[in-house]
Amino acid sequence: DPDARWSDGKPVTIDDLFFSLYFLLSPHLNEPAVSRVIEENITRITRYDEQTFSITQTKPGADPLFGISTLILAQQDFYREFGPDYVDRYHWRFAPVTGAYVLDEDQVKRGRQITFDRLPDWWADNKPFYQHRFNPDHLTYVVVRDDDKAFESFLRGDIDWFFLGNTSRWYDQADAPGIREGYIERAWVYHQLPSPSEGIHMNSLDPLLADRNLRLGIQYAMNFERVNDGLYRGDRRRIRSFSDGYGAYSHPDLRARSFDSAKAADYFTRAGFTTRGSDGILRNAAGQRLSFVLTVANRGTEVTEASILKEAAKSAGLDLVIEVLDSTAFFTKIFEKGHQLAKTSWNTGYAPLPTFEWELRGKDAGKPGNFNTTNIRDDQLSELLENWDAQRDSGSAQQVAHQVQQRVHDYAAWVPGLAVDYDRLGYWRWVRWPEYFQVPRYFFFNASGVFWIDQSIRQETLAARESGRTFPAVTKTYERWRRD
Repeated sequence: DPDARWSDGKPVTIDDLFFSLYFLLSPHLNEPAVSRVIEENITRITRYDEQTFSITQTKPGADPLFGISTLILAQQDFYREFGPDYVDRYHWRFAPVTGAYVLDEDQVKRGRQITFDRLPDWWADNKPFYQHRFNPDHLTYVVVRDDDKAFESFLRGDIDWFFLGNTSRWYDQADAPGIREGYIERAWVYHQLPSPSEGIHMNSLDPLLADRNLRLGIQYAMNFERVNDGLYRGDRRRIRSFSDGYGAYSHPDLRARSFDSAKAADYFTRAGFTTRGSDGILRNAAGQRLSFVLTVANRGTEVTEASILKEAAKSAGLDLVIEVLDSTAFFTKIFEKGHQLAKTSWNTGYAPLPTFEWELRGKDAGKPGNFNTTNIRDDQLSELLENWDAQRDSGSAQQVAHQVQQRVHDYAAWVPGLAVDYDRLGYWRWVRWPEYFQVPRYFFFNASGVFWIDQSIRQETLAARESGRTFPAVTKTYERWRRD
């Protein structure tokens, strides 16, 4: 856009684009995953004049503009001192941006809060797509390290909104002060983000897990239905296929294998585990127990989910040994491919069509530092992925996408977990939203910027709370973007 400006007032130029690619590919940045994507998808960039350039990609793709539109811009002038000491030199410098908000350096309280100020003359204010968005003058993010204390702060009115994805908090604290009196409203809002590859990732290069019969047995031994009903009160949805939520690119008929202890035991028998010990766990002719380590991160409800899965798997003769690691140790182990089974997921974000190569590329199997967590290496799948990369027409690309998902399903090294197709939010009633509440695809609830603050409602609410006057309790469900 010729009107585009950085937050310091300087115009965005083609030089900034060229520098951005240099910046992202630089070893000083130390982002191998980002560098790899750029290097494998862009052949060259050609500059014709101050406003015209072309980017040549290595493969056509059914939506070639998406990868280009998601390039991260960096201002060349700001990074003129970019070099080997980049991390130290720029750690506390705040880079110019092209968005509507800039960091207020005077309001940075390290470890406690930061504030962003709205640019009064933002270059995109009158652009059709951006009109009536990013309305508040200031956005303050507060660090409260304990979730219960953060919720208490929210109920007091110190925080304007609070995410209520936690099942117990949504149901069991619906009558909390402030919510009961109607000062705080609640919303259950469905979205259309694709499902991540949430579930159990088996290391198919493990000597036992190389046996497809064992992998199929584990598929049927994972009782995610019980996890959903017992832990989430049935609010979540079982992921159907490897690329669920991509519209016509998602396989129309594939479904995750439901828990069936008899089918699981049958596949375990085919793999040679035929005899149950006194503990109910199957053994093979050599006396080896059917036991695998399930690695999970110590966060949220991961450990509880694993415990439910472990208990249900016993009925199929499978023993799951739960290994709980902090997030850093967990991801280190996953990237080094040191796991047997891992409860994890990868997310492709706003991609309009599946990005298979991240997790399914056979040449990444057995090598550290990539996202092929199942270590899948399959000739038929590799051929399909090559075909996928060569697609230009969306119709034929959809058919290839279905074949890829079918092959992943047949290989059976990934057990689909549970999808969350919604967000739940509590907010003080002066935070207002449009009739549709939210755009269909967003990662962070405030990222679309469609909300605003109604100061008259704020004054009314605070006065009512002071006098003891209440409002009707409000819980709304927005299903406009809900999937079938």
